[in-house]
Amino acid sequence: SAALAKMSGGRASAFHGRELVPRPYMGRYIELEPETSVTLHWSLVDETFLRALEPDIDAVLEIGCGTGHTLAKLAISARRPDVQFFGGEISRNGRACLEALRGNATNVHAVPFDLEGPDFSFLAPFAHVLIVSHIGIVYGKGGGRRLWERLFARVPRATGVLFEPLSFAIR
Repeated sequence: SAALAKMSGGRASAFHGRELVPRPYMGRYIELEPETSVTLHWSLVDETFLRALEPDIDAVLEIGCGTGHTLAKLAISARRPDVQFFGGEISRNGRACLEALRGNATNVHAVPFDLEGPDFSFLAPFAHVLIVSHIGIVYGKGGGRRLWERLFARVPRATGVLFEPLSFAIR
């Protein structure tokens, strides 16, 4: 394990179906089975999004929601019928999945969303929007600069929780 970590330049690496995850405070890697790694990852994402849902937030937008699984779980876990949950997705099939996952929840909506020409007009009625993304914004050109400019022109207050590898896109 130590030799593999050294060869990988100190980054997490896959090895025979297992993942080495850095623990910098101890200077070592730990081995996790893929199922454990995925469970830990999604627990962190779900809990972080849920904690970010402050009492004064009246809308949530997941940018690049894919199938809508994360947004649907957030809407169900939050138990906030006063909040509108929007899954922004370019793929028609992804939006259809979210529509199916939402069941009878009338406050969960799938909206067409293009990172290259983002339209935030559907957020105009809301005072405080929680923006969540899990590796979605990174696909926009320029690190999503146009996205942020258009968002802040339309929404009076936004809080963002982004699980994005954006550091390479910031100049």
